[in-house]
Amino acid sequence: MHQRHRWFRSGSVVLLAVIAGVMPAVAAEHVVDQVGLTFVPDEITVTPGDTVRWVWSGGSHTVTSGSPCTPDGLFNSPLTSAVPEFVWAVPETLGDVPYYCIPHCAFGMTGVIHVTAPPLEFVITVDGDQVVPAIQPSGVTTFEPPLGYRFARIQAEQSGASFEINVNILYR
Repeated sequence: MHQRHRWFRSGSVVLLAVIAGVMPAVAAEHVVDQVGLTFVPDEITVTPGDTVRWVWSGGSHTVTSGSPCTPDGLFNSPLTSAVPEFVWAVPETLGDVPYYCIPHCAFGMTGVIHVTAPPLEFVITVDGDQVVPAIQPSGVTTFEPPLGYRFARIQAEQSGASFEINVNILYR
């Protein structure tokens, strides 16, 4: 994908480009309820830095990472009246994190957390007052993408009264 825009300076013009997801979103909390012999929802999508909170409603359960019904050591917590909540901070590693309840795995009490890269956001003011990622009002700056993206580049050039922005994006 290639986009080319030429902007003429008149006051403060702002360009905002949002890409499938350099300004990370605020961390979110995702709640998974234990309902009978199920986790609700049993599948969630999160980004690194988010938290997942499992909430107990009855019985004796666990929240154990691994698959199929084999622990992988990432997390393991009881989910009982004595420990009614378990909170896990999502690490930087992208991919799927399967989990289950040890005593009820054979009954299908399982779930999966899909850890995906956050969206990217570029904010550039043409007059150079505020820029994310940082660029100079003249010259060229290249942006390197965060983990999970194959390539993302933004270039900006100023010549006299005009300002040129080139955005080339290929993402995962």
